Amino acid sequence: MNKSLFIKGVAVSVLASCAVTGVMAAEASKYKARVGLTNIDPKSNNGTLAVGLLPSEPTGLAIDVQDDTMLTFNGVYMVNDNFGVELLAALPFEHEIEASGPTVGALGEIGSTKHLPPTLSAQWYFNNDSAFTPYVGLGINYTLFFSEKLTSGAAGLLSSELGTTVNTGDISLDNSVGLSYQVGVDYDINDRMLVNLDFRKMDIDTDVKIIGVKVGEVNIDPTVISLNIGYKY
Repeated sequence: MNKSLFIKGVAVSVLASCAVTGVMAAEASKYKARVGLTNIDPKSNNGTLAVGLLPSEPTGLAIDVQDDTMLTFNGVYMVNDNFGVELLAALPFEHEIEASGPTVGALGEIGSTKHLPPTLSAQWYFNNDSAFTPYVGLGINYTLFFSEKLTSGAAGLLSSELGTTVNTGDISLDNSVGLSYQVGVDYDINDRMLVNLDFRKMDIDTDVKIIGVKVGEVNIDPTVISLNIGYKY
């Protein structure tokens, strides 16, 4: 997928979601804006790095990516009573990366990365004339990784193992594009305010490079849980 085209598409969706006119107030709510806390919890056993590269660990290092909770925002444009288009945005998440090996044992944290997970989804709302409105969604997630770094201990270990200098900034994670599956429910407090509970499963896979050389792939594939408060207009 052309990343520049994808980013332009997201930008167009943001502008569309924010375009509200005064006459909307007299009609059924066409927009929902939600804000809340989201936990991104990667699956267990996220992959193995450096297979065959490290003399002491020829089978590689098992990687475990830790969870994080951060403030997120989403906006929904309701095309009709049942069909909506949602854009998810967030403040940056930060995940610790832990590793272990048969010889070295548990190394603990070897590095960390920050990321942004904008996700554009099509949603189907099951309107049932009650305060509870459940929905399902299918979307595209674009995960942007940045501020990747190794701990000083991990950089020293890799320098010793590889026979070359490895600095703390010599790690990079490729950006990821994948599907997002969603189920959630809105509960109307009144005609305008709502609370929301949302569950997603995202497909996030990234190639990991050390000093520019690919050393493996990390499969994050997290469960994403959000608790939000929202406003309809």
